[in-house]
Amino acid sequence: MSSELLGAAQNVLKGNLGGAWDINKGYADAYTDLGIARRFGAAAAAYSLRDIGAMNGRVVRVRRDSDDAEEDFSANQVASGALETFVQDGADYDITNGDFDKTFSPTADGTFTPNGKDGFTLAVVSSTVYAGIKLNADVTSGDSIYVSFNCSFDAGSPSPKIVLRDTDSDFFGGGTLMSNEESVVNGFNSFTLTSTNSSASGVVLSEADNNLTYSISDFKVSRISRNGFVSIWYDQSGSGNNATQTTDTKEPKIVENGGIIKNTKGFPSLQFESSRNTDLTIGKLIDNINSASAYVVQQKDTGDTSRLAGFSQGTSSNDSRFYLTFYGSNGSLPHFGYNDSATKISFGTTLTGTCNLYSAFSGDTNIEAFKNGTSVGTTALVDQANTTTTSKIGAIGGSFYLDGKISEIFITTQKLQDDAATINSDVTNYYNL
Repeated sequence: MSSELLGAAQNVLKGNLGGAWDINKGYADAYTDLGIARRFGAAAAAYSLRDIGAMNGRVVRVRRDSDDAEEDFSANQVASGALETFVQDGADYDITNGDFDKTFSPTADGTFTPNGKDGFTLAVVSSTVYAGIKLNADVTSGDSIYVSFNCSFDAGSPSPKIVLRDTDSDFFGGGTLMSNEESVVNGFNSFTLTSTNSSASGVVLSEADNNLTYSISDFKVSRISRNGFVSIWYDQSGSGNNATQTTDTKEPKIVENGGIIKNTKGFPSLQFESSRNTDLTIGKLIDNINSASAYVVQQKDTGDTSRLAGFSQGTSSNDSRFYLTFYGSNGSLPHFGYNDSATKISFGTTLTGTCNLYSAFSGDTNIEAFKNGTSVGTTALVDQANTTTTSKIGAIGGSFYLDGKISEIFITTQKLQDDAATINSDVTNYYNL
């Protein structure tokens, strides 16, 4: 392989091996199995909780809040639950008296399928129903338990509710609420339930609405809060541009109340919170805007129009010469922008609680932006060297911070407009967007 090809940062792997592998494997674009960070030349950085280039190496470093111990994890360990186990070390988990159970009233007009202590699936036609699990000891008034789980439910109003009740005496009739009652959302849930009655003996979920079907999985409950925070998101591109946070209080969260945080599509994600100014910082990634391409898989968790800051390179919101999914304080729609924030392409309305792929790919004459693989517009290239040295995940400069989740980011210094359809398709298919 010639040094000229390597020096030009061309996608040698795709050009030389892709065709042969297509023939051997019997389908088009078989080289996509290699992972995005290894398929395209000149990748500046690639961050994910799946393997897009790490080849089973480390993808994230996590700090647990119980003792500040830190450990690196591969994508396989994230998926297998090893990361959760590390964070949960020493937690007092309290499900020891049986599996999930239910009651229908006045008639058994529905179906219930328990999955042991992990969760259940509940389908209600018209009856009132409660599903719950008994704890190994009552929760004394004033004490709290910490609950996390994933939920998937059909459209219905209102959503399911979760609360502490006396499962010894009134589980089958609902009875007295014995803690704060919280609304369950589609996707990852985490709650602190504080007892108001020393007879509180179990966690109970309501059906919320007739004709509602929902499933609970990865259910965890403890009397001790267990959380995990990300201090390093490792760069899978091989460029060594790891995203870091050196201040504990500003680290994004990856495990909450014992459960790994997931987006509404069910994929592990980092949770960013504007109330804590959470972000991850990287050095300079993009030298010239005209040869830059990037994408971010991101979820918005609040209706605040200034809280959708995904990725940026720049020292402030007015100096961000390349950014994705920035709302801005003026209430504008989220957009891709570059060239001192002067050039923008709108991504259109983004609903709270939705996960999307936002991407922008440069070509020979313009940059094209996409949302979930659909083009939202182009803008002519403006030749400008990027002199700023600070890049951030989850923030725009030091002014705007994301309230939401990020699952994956890819940044390259190569023009990839010709590959935009392939990359968008790969990512949207994987995340079911």
